[in-house]
Amino acid sequence: MSQPPDGSGEARVRTFVMLYEAARVSLKEAKAGPVDRHVHCLHCLVDAAFAFEAYLNHLGPSLIPFWKNVSRLKWRDKLAITLSHLNLSPDHSRRPFRSVGAAFAARNLAAHASTERMRFMGRLKRDGEDFPVRPQTKLEKMCSLRNAEKVVEEVGEAIEEMHKASGNSGEGLWWNSETEWSSVSEEMT
Repeated sequence: MSQPPDGSGEARVRTFVMLYEAARVSLKEAKAGPVDRHVHCLHCLVDAAFAFEAYLNHLGPSLIPFWKNVSRLKWRDKLAITLSHLNLSPDHSRRPFRSVGAAFAARNLAAHASTERMRFMGRLKRDGEDFPVRPQTKLEKMCSLRNAEKVVEEVGEAIEEMHKASGNSGEGLWWNSETEWSSVSEEMT
């Protein structure tokens, strides 16, 4: 059996693509059935936020010479600076950018979560097996299939809108990597 050839080169890995794909895979799992649906929806929301910020960090250095100073800012500040350089001024209360904020809200709630005590009083609703249903936390309410579908779709659209405005439309946006080989030895050992 022959060994692979020696070689050298450089790969540019777009981490935002992997993170967005993680959100899409979690959404597929959430749609597959009710078991652990809320958990899969949580992954959708958090991974969509991660993907969006990773895209800002992907695009930023090509637009903004001082990106190293910008990269440690909060996501909203990075977005504002990036949008300014792209000459975009989207309405953040409308699609697709409205869901970016929702993704980060879920991410922040998950990142800073603690055990919550929920107080309730009055007549409780019952689930399909006649068990009482307790009130949900803010994070649990966000982890619905409907919300996850909307966030994953709209975060992808927001990334695509920014990509188009950047003038990089010839670049395959959703390719996860590009590899350039400097040399490959064809010798077989």
